[in-house]
Amino acid sequence: MSGAGRVIRWSTALAVLGVAAVASVASYEHAYDFVRMHGEDGWTARLVPPTVDGLIYASDGDSRLGAPQDAGCRVGAVAPRPGYRDQRRP
Repeated sequence: MSGAGRVIRWSTALAVLGVAAVASVASYEHAYDFVRMHGEDGWTARLVPPTVDGLIYASDGDSRLGAPQDAGCRVGAVAPRPGYRDQRRP
């Protein structure tokens, strides 16, 4: 790999990590504020956001293992993916 290729790969990786860090802080702050708004405080308010994120990550484990997906089984699935055929319809 050329020197320019390495620079591009490293700068891309750093940009992705930077965006992920900002997104994770924003997500945590939003979830923390949401939990506080609903009456929780202290350790509960601090631990709910990473617990929820961990459950979402764990529930998506089958896709990381290459298992087939059903459009309705994914967290955050709003609409069926292209090519999904609803088995309940004739």
